[in-house]
Amino acid sequence: MSAKKKKNAIAQRARPVDLSSHWVNLFIGLRYSSQEFYARVEQVLAEREVPDITITRVDWMEGGALSARREYLRIQRERLVFDICGAPFGTGFFVSIWSGERPLRIGVPVLFLALIVFFALLDLIAKPDFGLAAWLDREYGLGRDVPAVL
Repeated sequence: MSAKKKKNAIAQRARPVDLSSHWVNLFIGLRYSSQEFYARVEQVLAEREVPDITITRVDWMEGGALSARREYLRIQRERLVFDICGAPFGTGFFVSIWSGERPLRIGVPVLFLALIVFFALLDLIAKPDFGLAAWLDREYGLGRDVPAVL
């Protein structure tokens, strides 16, 4: 099976996802526990041999900070994410699917490096005694009219 399974005794807290759609349905007469439903979904995905997916359990807060948490089955491939919730509801079974993408994040070290490169290039171009203006002045006598930015 190509799916990577990561099961914890306690589900992870869900990371933010840019949600794009939501689907909800109540199946009358369907009787499963949430765990049986999640196991069946995992079995169907294994049978379909979906490549490069990661299956985890995540907790979403039902409301505010002090509200109960609900366990979802998260299926992820690259940045695409599906959070599936299934639970008994009266004489039926409630299924909710949220889909979206994980935001593309630039790490702090990459941002720091980009700022260093930006200011180094700005320094090279703008200094009248060193950078581009000084080189033009030395080589071609053209740098005298280039104003210093810094």
